[in-house]
Amino acid sequence: MATQNHNVSNRVRENIAEAAGLAKLWAVLANLYHAEKNPTGIVNLGIAENALMYPELLDKLNKIPVEAADLPYGANPAGSQTLRTALANFMTKNFASLHPVKPEHIVVSSGLTSIAEMLAWTLCDEGDGILLGRPFYSAFPNDFYARSKVLTVPVSFGDVDQFSEDCVECYEKAIVDWNKQQEEQGKKGRIRAMMVVNPHNPLGRCYPPETLKAIMALCQKHQIHLLSDEIYALSLYTNPSASDAPGFTSILSLSTSGLIDPSLVHVLYGMSKDFGANGFRLGAFVSQNNIEVLQGMSATANFAWPSSMADKAWAAILNDEEFLGAFIETNKKRLGEQYMRCTQILREHGIQFWDQGNAALFLWLDLRDYLPSDMTPLEGEKWLSQKLIDEGGVFISRSETFYGEHPGWFRIVFSLPDAEEGMRRLVKTLDLQPLKN
Repeated sequence: MATQNHNVSNRVRENIAEAAGLAKLWAVLANLYHAEKNPTGIVNLGIAENALMYPELLDKLNKIPVEAADLPYGANPAGSQTLRTALANFMTKNFASLHPVKPEHIVVSSGLTSIAEMLAWTLCDEGDGILLGRPFYSAFPNDFYARSKVLTVPVSFGDVDQFSEDCVECYEKAIVDWNKQQEEQGKKGRIRAMMVVNPHNPLGRCYPPETLKAIMALCQKHQIHLLSDEIYALSLYTNPSASDAPGFTSILSLSTSGLIDPSLVHVLYGMSKDFGANGFRLGAFVSQNNIEVLQGMSATANFAWPSSMADKAWAAILNDEEFLGAFIETNKKRLGEQYMRCTQILREHGIQFWDQGNAALFLWLDLRDYLPSDMTPLEGEKWLSQKLIDEGGVFISRSETFYGEHPGWFRIVFSLPDAEEGMRRLVKTLDLQPLKN
């Protein structure tokens, strides 16, 4: 007699299938390279972490005492008053906020993954959509969909410069086409928000103010929320090949007057990238003019209550202005030096890459010439990705995971401790010799 499986809910079956796709990543992380302990392990250049400031960060963290007051839950699931005050002061200054950020504008959570999930729940109903320009951070679709069942709507640009004001035409076409398709199919879903990652992941470039203003006006026209993910805000560096690349402009620094209802504008930030502390799991949501959205975010904050010790540590760093200033400037210097070292290896071996970035932690490599000619580009991308792991012992992220428009592009994180070893393994696996001068 057949029995019905009641082990899990129907809604979680999709999540299980999605999680199965991460098996390759977990296998990589279980066999990481170490020069002495595991020299045949895999060099991970696929996860966005910044290890360049670990010595300074550890020295600072080890001086922060653990006290009895740090052991209870804490006073607020949306972050302590101390941390939110420190963040408010920090962002007002370093993001050049036009209006002072206040502690009551901020909700802190256990990482930006939690913030993204909470935003989908707060701003959208099931079946609604959030716009994202391609390529984009690979985890966003699952963040929005896993529990809230909110859809990611990828936007293609073709030959349009996605950092120029012309990108607005592509975004608007996506809004109109997707909403129309939903209506024709008898569905209730609508585009409710647009996410902009500035500086960009994986392209490592900042949006100029003119483009941000054009995007603000578009969001106002269609009455959708503008979510500005600025988690790489201070991870800037000098790139001689991109001397005209714009610096970072926070959406907080721009006037909304005549462009957009300020209640539609929100910012995301976190401790993971600029402060090199992914494992502390701290993210912040900032909304200066929308009490209802803040209340909605706070209403579910207890599901992602930040650790008291992590909360205390970030506040201590932000409140130490002497340490903070030196940390930020040293990080920029080291990012630039590491970028030059890694790109030199690429140039010496004729590997093409997007060279117009000046922010974040990434190199966007064009490996289309190394895909097998007897496969489709997407099949070839998958094949090369596996070859690099199996034969080369190096893991880098491929275009499909970022919803890239063109298969054969790969992202390398150059701020990881074994980046140069990983680059050498990449070169060896591709069987490349240094170019002759």
